[in-house]
Amino acid sequence: MLDKFRLANFKIDVVAENELILPEYKGSTIRGIFGHAFKRVACIKSSSENCSDCSLKERCPYNYVFNTPVPTDAEIMRKYNYAPHPYILCPPLESTQSYPPGAKMHYFITIVGDALNFLPYFVLSFEAMGKLGLGKNKGKYQLKSISALAKKETWQEIYNSANKQLMKSYPIFQMNDLAIAKPVELLTLRFLTPVRIKYDGKIVGDKASDSKRLEFHILMRNLLRRIGLLSYFHCGEELNIDYRHMINEAQSIKITEEKLEWYDWGRYSHRQEQGIGMGGLIGEISYEGKIKDFLPFIRIGEFVHVGKSTAFGMGKYTVK
Repeated sequence: MLDKFRLANFKIDVVAENELILPEYKGSTIRGIFGHAFKRVACIKSSSENCSDCSLKERCPYNYVFNTPVPTDAEIMRKYNYAPHPYILCPPLESTQSYPPGAKMHYFITIVGDALNFLPYFVLSFEAMGKLGLGKNKGKYQLKSISALAKKETWQEIYNSANKQLMKSYPIFQMNDLAIAKPVELLTLRFLTPVRIKYDGKIVGDKASDSKRLEFHILMRNLLRRIGLLSYFHCGEELNIDYRHMINEAQSIKITEEKLEWYDWGRYSHRQEQGIGMGGLIGEISYEGKIKDFLPFIRIGEFVHVGKSTAFGMGKYTVK
């Protein structure tokens, strides 16, 4: 099961050159400037050109990473224009909004499957982001180093701004590497960034719409679908499971404790020319039941997040 699924998780360490003024939730800010920087680095034509009109779009790193069109020969999602992006950002989690010159900051990114072939473009983009500036005052930063998560929760430096050499090899995780060895029947998830999941036409946890709680089966419906799509489009392998059986099993797993609260934030979409609500749930929730068969997917979910807008860092959780 998912023999080809692979991902790598990176930490990007930077130092402020002048004051960085950022919002409390920094996901949209980081994602926005990251997209601009990547296009500048990867696009060999005019970066202002519409990607859909470009003759090189089929082989373009930017088009693959940021637009992620569904291939014409795909056997799934044929009615959709775009597949899930092969990267997941995790912004700085602290609530700090002002970083003075010399202050350190770091953020994370998970890269999935074939997108790892474009790692040099990611590195150059992280460097370019600091020169373009981010936040209200377009504050500049200097990229200091990039490290890859290794086994036993250690970090291995793969790039340093002093020598500007990117290591040829770095830790890559496959499904077996992400297994939770100890079977458990009680599971607690801590959501570090807002999780926004739609079920039955409503956003889960949004009291304004009288929606449902984050039941385990709702979580797993979203997570299994997400992992399956990432595997199919970016690792070349379908998720071959009895989906209906697993969801039936998930419905027997109950919530034992819930300490979730609604976190409201929004972003401005230049494409839609309007503000977009991006609120979601943060905090902890505990489940009890026969969880063993779900653990490998829950572990993957720690890296690929769950729910909507994962490109902005949403849906990040850890297993307690």
